[in-house]
Amino acid sequence: GRGVNEITSVAMDQEVTEYVVTRWWRAPEIMLNYTRYNSAIDVWSMGVILGELFCNEFLLPGDSYVDQLKRIVQLVGTPEPEELWFVENMQAKTFMKRLPKTPPAD
Repeated sequence: GRGVNEITSVAMDQEVTEYVVTRWWRAPEIMLNYTRYNSAIDVWSMGVILGELFCNEFLLPGDSYVDQLKRIVQLVGTPEPEELWFVENMQAKTFMKRLPKTPPAD
């Protein structure tokens, strides 16, 4: 995780390493090699933590990047192709497009 000094020193949209947070709370954009950091990354993590507090269990305990992304899709549903605009890695984009069409969970 990041400390307060690290958070305040990171400028909006600054390039950072993908190893910013523990995988279970990591935003899917980071796992799909998006390197532009913005507040949406932290909002995702906080949303997952809030959901865990409400459910009293881990929401996305993936054991690998692939498993983590599959769990995210099972929870929030399959992204539309235009929602993958930021994925430059063709293998990652193909992987996401080949996941079974899944509606968001209740």
